[in-house]
Amino acid sequence: MTPGPPRSRRRLLSALLAGACVVITAVTTVLALRGASGVTALGGGEFETEFIDGGLYAWAWLTLIGLAVAAWLWAVPALIGLGAVVAVTAAGMVVAVRRYADAGWGDGLEYLGFLMPIGLLVLGSVLVATAVALRRRRRRRPAPRVAPA
Repeated sequence: MTPGPPRSRRRLLSALLAGACVVITAVTTVLALRGASGVTALGGGEFETEFIDGGLYAWAWLTLIGLAVAAWLWAVPALIGLGAVVAVTAAGMVVAVRRYADAGWGDGLEYLGFLMPIGLLVLGSVLVATAVALRRRRRRRPAPRVAPA
């Protein structure tokens, strides 16, 4: 008897969890883009620019935990989910960079925002690979030895 849910159930749970991570990332990215204040005059010739709400946008980091759990169950949906999370966050940053350029505030530094999707890819890959390795290691435990009578 194998511990844990059967293979088909693990695969379904992995796919649902990875899909939920992608949906959460997409929703928070859209909310981050919609909730940004744009250009705000502070007075005295000072301005504040925000074309993507960094607090909401950063929620994508938390989805990596869900993707690691999904990878523990089955790696394929977790890898697809990781690619989708990175694509969604990169698309959000493309919109934000375009907003900076359209408003005339782009000076090149806004492109550093793409470090977040790159970081998600690197850290997510490490977490997914670690979860898969731990799962395989757990399955390969040697059978307990029985002492001769």
